[in-house]
Amino acid sequence: MRLTDLRRALPDLLHPVFVFFFILLIMTPTAFGDCRGCCSGHGGVVCQDGVTICGDGTPLSEACQARGCIGCDSEPSVIAQNDPGPSAEPLAVANFNIQVFGVSKAKKPEVMEALGSIISHFDVVAVQEIRDKSGKAIQSLEEQVDALGRDYETVIGPRLGRTSSKEQYAYLYRTDVLEFIEAYTFDDSREDTFHREPFIAQFKTRQSNFSFVLITLHTDPDDATSEINALPQVVTDARAHFPEETRFVILGDLNADCAYYDEDELSSPLRGEGFRWLITNGMDTNLARSACAYDRIIITEETAPYFTGTSGVFPFDEILGLSAKEAKAVSDHYPVYGVFTTAPVGQ
Repeated sequence: MRLTDLRRALPDLLHPVFVFFFILLIMTPTAFGDCRGCCSGHGGVVCQDGVTICGDGTPLSEACQARGCIGCDSEPSVIAQNDPGPSAEPLAVANFNIQVFGVSKAKKPEVMEALGSIISHFDVVAVQEIRDKSGKAIQSLEEQVDALGRDYETVIGPRLGRTSSKEQYAYLYRTDVLEFIEAYTFDDSREDTFHREPFIAQFKTRQSNFSFVLITLHTDPDDATSEINALPQVVTDARAHFPEETRFVILGDLNADCAYYDEDELSSPLRGEGFRWLITNGMDTNLARSACAYDRIIITEETAPYFTGTSGVFPFDEILGLSAKEAKAVSDHYPVYGVFTTAPVGQ
C-alpha cells in the first residue's frame, strides 16, 4: 500500500498527530546507507521484509544499492523503544520554508488547500520566506488551517533582510495544545552576522505546562557557514532571555548542505557535544533533482530526553498525491519534523 492510500484510508476523526505516528510506525524504514533520492517519484523509501524498496514496488537502482541503501530494519524499533508512556503528551514540531509565500501564492486555492493540510499535521510549525507587506498571506493560511476543524494562531516576526526583498518568519501553532508566551528577534546589530536575524519564541503546553523555546532562521546561501556557526551564540542569548528555560530547538532553512555548507565539517561549534542534529545528512529536504539536506532541526543536550526518536522529512507530494508540477507550486522544500514528548523518554 502506498503512503497516499494509507493516509486516505485513515478515519477523519483521528488527531493529525496520531495519524502521523501511525503512518510513521508502519511505513518508515530504518535504512542503512544513503537513500537520498533513491525513490523520488516512486512513493518514497519503504522497508519490506528487511529489504528497502520504493513505495510503488519499484526496485532500487544499482547505484542506490551500491550506496548501501538495501538492507533495513522492518521493525518499528525507534517508536517502540522510545515509548514515552501514557501520561506524556506527543508534540509534533515542524519547519517549513514556503517558497516566496505572498499574496500571489495565497490566491491559488489548490496551493492553499495543500498548505493547510500540511500545517494541520503538526502542533507548531516554523515558517520561512514570507514575502508580503500586507500580512494577508499568512492570515489566509491561518484561516485555511482553521477551516479543517482546529484553531491555529500565528506569531509573526518583523520584515528582515539586507536588500529590498524582505522576509518574515512565523510560527503557526494549535491553540488547544499550546500557549504562546513571548517572542523576540535576536539583536545582531553589533556583529551583523545574519542577513535575516533569528526569530525566537517560547511556548508551553496547556495540559502539562511543558515549556520550550524555538529558534528559527533562514540563512543566506552565500553565508550559510558563518550563520550556522553563529547559532550557538543565539542559543546563549535565548538562555539569558528565558533564564528558567532548559529546552531549546533550532529549526529552519539553514542551507546546510551541497554547495552552501560542508555537512561533514565537524569543527563547527554547532556540531559540539551540546547539540544534536535530528535532520541528518542523509535526508533530502528539497524537491529539486539534487538531494540536499538544506532544512534542519537541531536540539540542545537538555532537550534530548524529550525527543521520541522520531524525526524526518514530510513528503507532502506523496502524502497528498500531488504531481511534480502541483508540488512545486506549493514549495521547493519539504517540511521537516521532530516528535517530542512532555515527559522524559523512558520515565
